[in-house]
Amino acid sequence: MTFDGVWCAIFMSPDAPGVWGGGGTVMLRCGHLLGGDDQYFWQGSYNISADDKVTAEVRARLHSGNASSIFGSFGDLKLTEFVVDFEGGAQEDGVYRLVGQVRGHDGLKMIMRLSR
Repeated sequence: MTFDGVWCAIFMSPDAPGVWGGGGTVMLRCGHLLGGDDQYFWQGSYNISADDKVTAEVRARLHSGNASSIFGSFGDLKLTEFVVDFEGGAQEDGVYRLVGQVRGHDGLKMIMRLSR
């Protein structure tokens, strides 16, 4: 399966296992990524190895709303722009599962599920 194309991306916090939260659409093409949802625009880059291991750097920028996400409201912390480093790979059903860490915020981790 080619990795380039349009994917559905949904997110989950490891603090709420099994509860998939926000999601949107992402376009992957030649190592570049563009996408978004109703609050954030995403852009970044990715690499995929021959054995379907993926690493990605994704910058999220708030375009509307009150800076809330799968982490809930941020209170005094306003994450209007942040970078997430993801890594993961393909599962048996062709879905990709990537685990991410928000740079500069050790407690903020997320899981992204990419499907078509």
